[in-house]
Amino acid sequence: MRNFGQEYFFERDINIWNREHSLTLYRDDKLANKRHKKKSMRKSKKADIQFFPEGGHLVDGLESRVGFKAVNELGLGIDIEGNILDNKKKIISSISSEHLGMGTFSFVPETGKKYHAEVVTANGKDYRFDLPEILESGYVLSVLENRGKQLKLSITSTLPDPMVMVACHMRGKVVYRGQVQLADGSRTLDIPLNDAPSGILHITLFDNQREPRCERLVFVRSEDLLRIAVLKQKSE
Repeated sequence: MRNFGQEYFFERDINIWNREHSLTLYRDDKLANKRHKKKSMRKSKKADIQFFPEGGHLVDGLESRVGFKAVNELGLGIDIEGNILDNKKKIISSISSEHLGMGTFSFVPETGKKYHAEVVTANGKDYRFDLPEILESGYVLSVLENRGKQLKLSITSTLPDPMVMVACHMRGKVVYRGQVQLADGSRTLDIPLNDAPSGILHITLFDNQREPRCERLVFVRSEDLLRIAVLKQKSE
């Protein structure tokens, strides 16, 4: 029994082809997708940039590393070049995408100032994008080194309380947890990762009231990859 009219039916064309020709069709389809992406990039009329301060926030007076992702209206990464400027048009830092529209830059933000990016895309169009708001006080969490078995973190703060807690977990298992005392508002911390498998490590910084203040995701590459060797059977 039909409760609704035909306009509510779901329809989709499904192509069925000979298995012997599937590889050729797959290659042709892959080439067609590449051509479509290149054509879309050339015709792209809009661009957008998202900014991701490391640890989550920009804090007054604390150096921050900021990641960015530049995309067109189709969500595809695009190449950009430009500068970060304050509200007095002073150049703070230069930026340039490195891969698929992604890149990083560092600077020390100040409250009372507004920062923005002025960039040029590969097709010669100019754009302006505002950076996130700046906190008057807070924490900045940064990854200094990632060597697989050990992770080095940097914690900086403008708050008077020197005690914080760092917790790291992966796949529902706590890899590290401990209290850290800051000295003059900063501290570097080595996180042992001997028992951590390969995967995404979730790092959270808590203040003395156990409130989460910063978060950071890091990919850890351990020596736990499956290794398969094929040996030829000896002839008798």
